[in-house]
Amino acid sequence: MDVTNIVAPVVSVITNIGMDHTDVLGDTIEEIAGEKAGIIKPGVPVVTCATQPEAVKVIQEKAQQLQSTVYLAGDQFSYHRLESNENGQSFHFTGPFRDLDVRIRMQGSHQCDNAAAALMVLELLRQFMAFMLDDNDIALGLENAFWAGRFEKVVDEPRIVLDGAHNPEGQKHWPRALERYILTTS
Repeated sequence: MDVTNIVAPVVSVITNIGMDHTDVLGDTIEEIAGEKAGIIKPGVPVVTCATQPEAVKVIQEKAQQLQSTVYLAGDQFSYHRLESNENGQSFHFTGPFRDLDVRIRMQGSHQCDNAAAALMVLELLRQFMAFMLDDNDIALGLENAFWAGRFEKVVDEPRIVLDGAHNPEGQKHWPRALERYILTTS
């Protein structure tokens, strides 16, 4: 039922699994992961940042059925944050092929997760599909990426930040991201 399942990807990406769209996708992590795993196609690599063991199991089982390789955050690739301030955050990405230091404007550890997944995808495209990707272009693309309404500072004085945390997981991360943001900008 997840609309991304209609695409024919060269790399499949499943970021995190949250209790979103439960009226359509199911009301357990396993059911939602099963719907999200519909994007996995035969022989197509899968990049995921899913952390719940039950979601990871569903994704890995589906990938195995379809002979797809899974690149799981924390296993085949990882990152650690280097710096965070009001203008963004930087992190060190470690992948199976190389390491990179990058900077993103978006706030919150979940945005580092997403950027690390994007880097893993780019590395797969570079390694296995001979995509010519300049490191400076990658760095510029990540640093300039912007998502309106996702921890978006709209006014400096008084400081106003908007975030469309729309599921329980996002609402759980919001206070921590806000606290870290306030501490780095005070």
